[in-house]
Amino acid sequence: MSSLRKILSRITKIVDLLNQHEVRGRWILSIIFILTISLLLPRGSRNIFHFEIGKVWQSPDLVAPFDFSIRKDDASYERDKQAALESVYPVFIKIPIQIEQNRAQIDHYFQALIQIQKDLKQGLSEHEVEKRLNLNIPTIDIDDFKTVISASSNPESLLDSLRKKSLELFDNIYEVGYIDVPKSELNGLFASLRIIESHEKVVEIALLYDNFKIEKEINTTITSINSRAAQFIQELLRKYCQPNYSYNQVLYEEERQVAINAVSKFEGKIHKGQLIVANGQRTTAEMGYILRSLENEQEYRSGPYSVWLSFLGHLILVTVLTSLLLLFLFTSRYEVYHQNNRLIFIYATLLLMTLILIGISQLTQVFVKDFNINLFYAAPLCIAPIMITIFLDERIGFFANTFVALLGGIIISGGFEFFFIQACVGTVAVYNLKVLSKRSQLFNLSFLMILVYCLTYLGYELYIHGRFSAINYSNLVVFALNVILTQTAYPIIYLFEKIFSFTSDLTYIELLDTNHPILRELAIKAPGTYQHSLQVANIAEASARCIGANSLKVKVGALFHDIGKMNNPEYFSENQQGGYNPHSYLSPQESAEIIISHIADGVKIAQDYNMPTEIIEFIQTHHGTSRVEYFYRNYIKNDTGVVVPEYSFRYKGPLPTTKEMAILMIADSVEAASRAMNNPTAEQIEELVQKIVSYKISDNQLVDSSITFKELSKVKEEILRIVLNIHHKRIQYPDLVKA
Repeated sequence: MSSLRKILSRITKIVDLLNQHEVRGRWILSIIFILTISLLLPRGSRNIFHFEIGKVWQSPDLVAPFDFSIRKDDASYERDKQAALESVYPVFIKIPIQIEQNRAQIDHYFQALIQIQKDLKQGLSEHEVEKRLNLNIPTIDIDDFKTVISASSNPESLLDSLRKKSLELFDNIYEVGYIDVPKSELNGLFASLRIIESHEKVVEIALLYDNFKIEKEINTTITSINSRAAQFIQELLRKYCQPNYSYNQVLYEEERQVAINAVSKFEGKIHKGQLIVANGQRTTAEMGYILRSLENEQEYRSGPYSVWLSFLGHLILVTVLTSLLLLFLFTSRYEVYHQNNRLIFIYATLLLMTLILIGISQLTQVFVKDFNINLFYAAPLCIAPIMITIFLDERIGFFANTFVALLGGIIISGGFEFFFIQACVGTVAVYNLKVLSKRSQLFNLSFLMILVYCLTYLGYELYIHGRFSAINYSNLVVFALNVILTQTAYPIIYLFEKIFSFTSDLTYIELLDTNHPILRELAIKAPGTYQHSLQVANIAEASARCIGANSLKVKVGALFHDIGKMNNPEYFSENQQGGYNPHSYLSPQESAEIIISHIADGVKIAQDYNMPTEIIEFIQTHHGTSRVEYFYRNYIKNDTGVVVPEYSFRYKGPLPTTKEMAILMIADSVEAASRAMNNPTAEQIEELVQKIVSYKISDNQLVDSSITFKELSKVKEEILRIVLNIHHKRIQYPDLVKA
């Protein structure tokens, strides 16, 4: 877990660095993205004939324009090569050694032992025995010799039996062959023994002798006669038995290469004028091999295929798509265009989808031969538009969906069907998540995606084939797999939130819970502020919805905007009870300082609880740089002679930079002001709303928020409607008659 945090921390630092150098970082990011996508796209000639195995041939009858050979598919060619290699055996060249002389030496060895035993029996001294052993048989000393013969009642017979077994084993070794490498290192069942390179004798590898087999047979045969004799007989055979066949790796590899070269890449031939596939005929795997062979022959006749030109084509296509994306962001989403962390997020998401699509398309080439399915439909490309819509907005999500659908059309042969289906499903996903207000939407979307996948696929297939029998219904299962894989978008959301410092609507939904520790503490320490925040949240949410702003985001921001008042709750009028006002004992400057400090206090509390950056921005901007008007006017009225600059009575900002922040500023001011009014009339409330909005405009508090006058007009109407409902007069109930 700690290593994951370190990785995330490093990635975040890189993102921050690129964000600091906006223009240069944007160009670097775009170039890296274009080059990476272009390099990832599969290289290779595009299909001249657009077809899929199992589908009906829609083009006119195809007749062979010339003679050509049918190329084997890769699997068949590999099987034939493997079969050819299995007929090539490891090669061993015979080594000239003195077999008869070595055999005679072994015989002499035992004859000497038998003679020594006879002399020992006739009274030869041990000293003389040891002397003769050292002279004739240096591999055995007198103690070993006496140990061997003492185990038998007839030592001469024992030694003669050992002699015969040793010579028999010696003869067997050279009758079959003794190789100079361990048999465990050889492949296959047979070996080729060559007296000369042109004369071959094929022998089962299991029958050949190597050091391990010789030792094993010594232990088996000699131990059964005399277990004490096995060791010195092993030394004897090791001395007089040498391999008579040597492994020749070079010759073996040459013969393997000859065998591979002899395997033909073709099987059968098509003659000029021969019908290959007729219109309306279903394409089979065999037809596919013929069509691929015709494509290869046509490419060969028209000139060699250039990988570099293919890469250049990919580079141009990806550059065009990326340029369109940047143009869209520059013209329609200027704030995203100028924030490199958001651009990195978009590029990273699109790159992830490209990797998934290429990976699944490679799997398709393997499985399509065995299963009648289009596995590339399992690529969960809707992850891109879903994530971009959740973090940014639906228009960028729609463009991202078009981007990945077009890439799919480039990667997949005959990709218009794929592009059409993906474009439809992705569009539904984007606009279903335009406003994410509850988690159930994510699961409802899964069923909607499956429905749209099936409808668009069936509709397209019926349009192409004109009959139900031609539809491959197995692909409907692949669509279900696609939707299941799409669910992985939701764990990725959390990861991307940490990397790019984003906040998704899912996080906002969690923060709406009034049992959040901060809100619980606010309700206890500053109940009046808590009620004020609830009212502001409702006003701001409705106002944002009426102009198409993010109502969920502004509602959460409103709930937490005044949490800094918990530090000094009694200094704020909504929390004062019993007529006690601590400002009575303070100067206007001191009072203003305490009031202004609730912004910094709120930011500190939010940071301590790791609140999202967007919520902290709501806390910082909900008063902008406006003036604490009540205490400023008291300061002017009291005129003590002490000069205090006007900015001392202003909040430190910054100004609101989004429509949501502007709405919260207005809603907060209106709710607080209307709360101070006693039994206001509709005209008074309308005048109050108009006055507050006009003051915010004249005080330049909304200049950075991008909210238009038309939108402000709608916001004023919505706020007025809600505040009037809050202050409407209720029925006066008569007192209950006491019993």
